[in-house]
Amino acid sequence: MLRTIADTADKYEAAAIKLTSAQRVCIIGLKEDDIDNAWDDLGMKPAAAIGPCVRSIKICPGTTFCKRGQQDAVTLGLELDEKYHGMQLPSKFKIAVSGCMNSCSEPAVRDIGIMGTPKGYTVMVGGNAGIRPRLGDVIADELNDDEVKELVDTIVSFYKTHAKNIESDA
Repeated sequence: MLRTIADTADKYEAAAIKLTSAQRVCIIGLKEDDIDNAWDDLGMKPAAAIGPCVRSIKICPGTTFCKRGQQDAVTLGLELDEKYHGMQLPSKFKIAVSGCMNSCSEPAVRDIGIMGTPKGYTVMVGGNAGIRPRLGDVIADELNDDEVKELVDTIVSFYKTHAKNIESDA
């Protein structure tokens, strides 16, 4: 996969390749006319990285790759990413999933933060790492994967219908 990314970047004369904080690879400097062909060359569906939408779900290695992991953050995070990544919302929206309380994916400073514990997941909302940092409020503890997904659905649906659209205020 890394070779394919490098070859695609070379083919379209990209300015750079960057690893993002959401554990994604970004090919910087593609011409707009080349973007669809680059996605085809990569064998991937297009991703949404800009505008008022759900950003890539940030996940830590969880029990899949980390000895400290207490919950499977990778599986849950990828399921949430598949469902929400790119979903249009009133503003950019960030979600993180960590497999333990070390919080490597920084869930406490995301719009929705999901943190693994020995007894399940803790869900937080309203975190922000911006100019005025704020830790999210804990709204649920000891949830299993299905309960987390149901709660995330409820939060995203509420936000989608009740949040002020920042794009229309510009």
